[in-house]
Amino acid sequence: GASLLSLATIHSSCPQALPMIGVPALARAQFCRTAELLMLAASNPALPAVGSLHVGVVESVVTYGAFCSLEGQPGRDGLLHVSHIDPSGGRVEVAEDALAVGDRVRVRVTSVADGKISLSCRGVQQGGDAPAAWRLWTPSHVLGSPPTARTLEGLECVVLSYSRSSGAGGQAVNKLSTKCEARLCVAHSPWPDAVKARLLQLGGATRGGELLAVSDRHRTQAANRKDALEK
Repeated sequence: GASLLSLATIHSSCPQALPMIGVPALARAQFCRTAELLMLAASNPALPAVGSLHVGVVESVVTYGAFCSLEGQPGRDGLLHVSHIDPSGGRVEVAEDALAVGDRVRVRVTSVADGKISLSCRGVQQGGDAPAAWRLWTPSHVLGSPPTARTLEGLECVVLSYSRSSGAGGQAVNKLSTKCEARLCVAHSPWPDAVKARLLQLGGATRGGELLAVSDRHRTQAANRKDALEK
């Protein structure tokens, strides 16, 4: 891996250098292509999944929150907003009053949009390396991993409907009912009341207490259904 990256660096800065060090043309092309893919993967690490738990290391603290690097997610930082700092859900006026650079806290990924990661400590059990005051708090409900699209599809509280898509695919596809609308009735969901309350606090719920997700970005009904459920 390191040698491939070195070759790619040499090739990008001085393309004529590789023939001079005796690398055959075909091998040079294969090496550089593989190295470029490695460099691309290194510069664009996978984004963490919404709902996943991580250890966040505080890199900087500002008035409105703290920026944390995520262990196991190199190159990925997220914002822990001041309103999501207190694990018990209490209000923190100024982030500097609760966190300092170098603190290690357990965070949950709440959203990923345009490469920006939002984090929260609300309802997250803290580890032994968290600030002392946080370790004394124990959640009344320990939240598990978010349900998968397949799990949601099998719940009676989830209703799926389809209509003609205005998304990608051209006229032939747009004549078919490929657009998917997924509705989750929070009150009838099988989760604890604390989870239901958190769902309704996320915003976007209808007056009837339903969460709505729509997808028409794909060409098939199955793909749009999966995408809507994952939202």
